[in-house]
Amino acid sequence: MDSTPIISLVSDVNFGKIMRRATRNGLLWDDFLSMPLPAGMSALETWKTVAALRRFSAFRVPYEEVDGYGIWYAPTAFLSHAAAVVDNQCREASPLSQLLMSTQGNYYRTRFQVNETINCAQRDGLALGPKTALDALEREIGSKKPDMRLLRNIFTMMESLGAYRDTPFSVELIESLGHRICQGVNFDAIPRSREDPSNPSDAPASEAHLTPFERTQLNALCDYANGQTGDPFEHALFKALIFRTGVCTYCPHRKLAYIISQLCFNLFSIKAGLPLLSLLPFTETVLEWESETNTRGNHEAEFASSNLGSVAANTIDDEEKLVDFSPLLTVATWAILQSLRKLEALVAEREQSAQETVKRLRGGEGLNRRQLTVLENLCRSRPSSYTIRQHQISQKVAYATARADLLDLVEKGFLCQEKQSKGFVFLPTDALRTSEEGHPSQG
Repeated sequence: MDSTPIISLVSDVNFGKIMRRATRNGLLWDDFLSMPLPAGMSALETWKTVAALRRFSAFRVPYEEVDGYGIWYAPTAFLSHAAAVVDNQCREASPLSQLLMSTQGNYYRTRFQVNETINCAQRDGLALGPKTALDALEREIGSKKPDMRLLRNIFTMMESLGAYRDTPFSVELIESLGHRICQGVNFDAIPRSREDPSNPSDAPASEAHLTPFERTQLNALCDYANGQTGDPFEHALFKALIFRTGVCTYCPHRKLAYIISQLCFNLFSIKAGLPLLSLLPFTETVLEWESETNTRGNHEAEFASSNLGSVAANTIDDEEKLVDFSPLLTVATWAILQSLRKLEALVAEREQSAQETVKRLRGGEGLNRRQLTVLENLCRSRPSSYTIRQHQISQKVAYATARADLLDLVEKGFLCQEKQSKGFVFLPTDALRTSEEGHPSQG
């Protein structure tokens, strides 16, 4: 075999630049067309050669698309970097995960899950009033309105996914997630903001339906998610994203495909020991990108386009019957990192605000250490209220001491006392909230 053409190609400066770009950041077709080509090769010949070389280091996804097309993706420096960031920040033992997954992180978990619930419903085309929905979920209003009932069902599922941690993925599990979301909901009474062409308008949202082919595909995806198939060296983040995409494509409940696939992604993340992934504002990031597609000319807008535009261009090789999933995986991974940065910024901002508030409080007011701890926790909404018994247990003091601490904070204007059920709870007042915003509180 004459190796001269191969040596000539890999020595070509332009080909080297193309390969470097493809293996570092990933390469979209439109970007590729703007790059100089190797001598004597057309754009399509070069593109296919790059893809053929990258397949040597690629992961093959163990299920096939329509018409028997295989799916593969090749690792890049960007994807490796993203995997390392996720391992560091989203693992169970990371400081951020421990904060958010503890009982003290209840405020953050609730806030993120409420937002994701509303955004998932909107992403599936359900017309909801975000402010009304947010109020209903945060205040746990038992509304009988169909849209509010649906949101409550989704939110409840997000909260309770940990109960399925030891349950293997199966078609039956995916169907049961859909049934639980639809329980007691009249979908005919919920307006839709848009219709997905892939989901026929006469397909009932509350009924599960699978063709034999779709059931076969979902079974293959569940085997993949359960670790029965696939490459042992494949990172959990990418398996989760591929699993999510597959479930969205073959979801038994067509008009809830995005919601159910996101729940499957969250559950996979919990099972994989990356619980923080299940709290990321992923859907919010996607919706923001979609809304800015027409005004932004960068990759983020390109990644956000609803039909994926040039991201999916020339990823199908009809001769080899293969689909390159690398560009779409890069899109989703980019969204994950953006969502993680957003979550980190929100937590850091609130924690910093709480620290500054407590620092100001320590300068006066005649508060003891126990009372400062109460105010510090309330500033972080960990918890969002106190009882005398709760304060007594946490501080290991007599009931009378705990009662005196809280009543003194009421007298100084930091807390208010409200009757609930058979006892009293102590809640932060506007004075404490004002202090948290950066203004001196008045006793």
